[in-house]
Amino acid sequence: MSNLIKFGSVLLALSAGFIAAKWFNAPVQPTDLKALNDYCVVSSQTCVQQNVTIKANSDTVHPLIPSQLSVTWVDTAAKQLLLTLEGREMEMGKVKFILNRTSGDQFQGEVILPVCTSDEMTWVGELSDGSSSVKTAIRMKR
Repeated sequence: MSNLIKFGSVLLALSAGFIAAKWFNAPVQPTDLKALNDYCVVSSQTCVQQNVTIKANSDTVHPLIPSQLSVTWVDTAAKQLLLTLEGREMEMGKVKFILNRTSGDQFQGEVILPVCTSDEMTWVGELSDGSSSVKTAIRMKR
């Protein structure tokens, strides 16, 4: 086999790998975020869904860095809320967090998301008081 054919084969394999890596790790496009219309996207801006108010201490969550969530859930007898999330763009299993009642209708908790290979990712799931739930999404950036 000539060196030219070997070199061409290696170049073709590297190019295919580069293109595949870009394709599989493509960042979420704004059009993809439109599909999250049914979700309360958690950020430093208050989000309200089904009379439940959710707010975080930042617009995006960073992997392995604690973020605080504050929730106002009127008319619930629950002592704590359960937040269940899973990766939207990448399968990373389910993560669960507890938010404890602080006073009245207020709940607070800490969210620490795992590291993934993508620079950005959306975690989707639900926040539940045990009898009802709201759809929730959190944006994560490295």
